[in-house]
Amino acid sequence: LVESFQADLVQSRKKNGKPLALTTVAGHLGTLRVWGRTLVRLGYFDRSPCEWIEPPKVGRPLQDPVPTEDEILRLLAVPDVRVPRGYRDRTMLEVLYGAALRISELCDLDITDADVIRGTVTIREAKAGSSGIVPMGPVASEFVDGYLRNVRNLFVRPGEARTALFLGTQGERIAVGMLEYMFDQWVLAAGITKRVTPHTLRAAAATHMLQRGCDLRMIQEYLRHRRLTSTERYLRLSGDRSLAEAY
Repeated sequence: LVESFQADLVQSRKKNGKPLALTTVAGHLGTLRVWGRTLVRLGYFDRSPCEWIEPPKVGRPLQDPVPTEDEILRLLAVPDVRVPRGYRDRTMLEVLYGAALRISELCDLDITDADVIRGTVTIREAKAGSSGIVPMGPVASEFVDGYLRNVRNLFVRPGEARTALFLGTQGERIAVGMLEYMFDQWVLAAGITKRVTPHTLRAAAATHMLQRGCDLRMIQEYLRHRRLTSTERYLRLSGDRSLAEAY
């Protein structure tokens, strides 16, 4: 049965007629191995009937190059901080980069999650249970403080998302889709030709920290990764400094 299932995965075709991606095949076979170990643990088998399965080797895809520090500075300078909306946008960018947040984590932040005295943000119920308190840096803290003191109240509407840190023009919590749209406009205005997304910014923050000498284990904690291998794939190194030297 196991052999037939494995053969069926290889022979299966998607709606467009193409074979299943290696990552898809490997995911199904990996699940099967876990299922086999579960049968052993529950006493159905003395030895897993799926343990011999060898998932296909999946190469790690090349990721888009992260923006340089100069490009990040250009991006941060796009919003006009002289107007409320521009100050809010600059604050979101500073926190997104300074704390290396996922875009959903930024949108989910409440007022009480930002500690401008300690310069930290609290992440709750993040991906893979990676909740925790992470630093956002003094610059981001200063912008958050100014935003809370002078700007946020201008976006508040009665009965709308009163706990949310970042608000839209109608007083609603900033949504992921809206922030993604705005981010594309900022990248375009900054003249950055690379493909840059909010998640690219997270990778850039980690890479720049490593380039400046930060310990890899500290970056792992900063990104809230359970495994060091998860951290490794975010990092881009320049010059003569290799990942081996960082280890």
